[in-house]
Amino acid sequence: MLIKEYLTNDFKPLSPRDSIEVARLLFESFRYDYLPIVDNGLLIGCLPSDFNLGVEEKYFVSEFIEESDSFFVQKTTNLIDTLRVSAITDSNFIPVTDSNNQYLGYVTQYDIMTHFSNTPFFSELGGIIVIKKSLREYSVSEIAQIVESENARILGLFINDLMGGEVVITLKINQMRLGAIEASLQRYGYYIVESYHENRTEDDMQDRYDSLMNYLDV
Repeated sequence: MLIKEYLTNDFKPLSPRDSIEVARLLFESFRYDYLPIVDNGLLIGCLPSDFNLGVEEKYFVSEFIEESDSFFVQKTTNLIDTLRVSAITDSNFIPVTDSNNQYLGYVTQYDIMTHFSNTPFFSELGGIIVIKKSLREYSVSEIAQIVESENARILGLFINDLMGGEVVITLKINQMRLGAIEASLQRYGYYIVESYHENRTEDDMQDRYDSLMNYLDV
C-alpha cells in the first residue's frame, strides 16, 4: 500500500523558467489544485491554481515561487498518510519525491479514494454500527471478540473521533442482521450511536407504512 504503486508522471512539471502562459495551459488541461515546480530535478514548490492568473504573459513562474506552497510525500509513504496530506492541504494533487527531494511524479486524491473504495470495508455487503465508549475502557480485541461471539466478522474498523475522553468507532460487519451484536455491545458498556442494517431498514419501512395508514384514516 505504498504510494509508489500509484505514481503518475504524465506531464512535464513546471520549471521556474516557464512562462505564466505555460502554467495557465497546464491548469486548464489537468484541473488540479496545484502544479509542481521543479528545478534541476528537485521539487521547489507547488503553484496553487488560484495564483494571480490576471498577470501578463511576459511573466515567468520564477516570479511566483514565493506564492507557492511546499508539500509532498515520498515514494515510501503509505496511502493513509498521503490521504492525510491531501486533507490538510485541501489538494487533489500530491507530488511525490525520493529521499533526496528528486521529483518522481504525483498521485491524485481520486487514485487514493479509488483504492480505499475497493477494500472490503466499502466493497463488501454488510451492516454498519457506530459505537462510543470511554477511551480508557474500550478495547479493539474486546470489540472483535463480541462480534465474533455472535458468529460474525469485522470487515473494517476505524476511529471517527476522540472527544471528551471518549472514542467513537465505526464497525463494518459481514452481516445485515445486527440486533444480537448491538445487544452484546451494549452489555459490555458500548453505546450505540447509530446503525445501518436490515432490521433498521425494515423498521424504517414499517414507520413509513404506519404513517401512510394514519394519513389515509384521516
